[in-house]
Amino acid sequence: METSNRNVASAAKRAALRALGGRLRAARISAGLTQQAVAARVKVSPQTVRNWEVGRHEPTEQVTDTLVSMYGIPSERLKRQTPGFGPGDLLTDRTNSSR
Repeated sequence: METSNRNVASAAKRAALRALGGRLRAARISAGLTQQAVAARVKVSPQTVRNWEVGRHEPTEQVTDTLVSMYGIPSERLKRQTPGFGPGDLLTDRTNSSR
């Protein structure tokens, strides 16, 4: 039973990392940045940025704050899952803010 609970927890963590990765990727693309450009600005390798975006690793809190600033999005949008939140929402937010 304990092993089953750990498997559920690790599956949930993997799903959360993948969701965060998708939001990171959508925000980067919406900001018009490449993985290489992001990597250079936060002083990591492009592979590290890729690992964040595919959900293999999670950026530190400090790096997340830097990404939020670079991408020009509210930190809440990136840091936690909001129902109905997806890449289109990022594009809509950026478009509406420039009007």
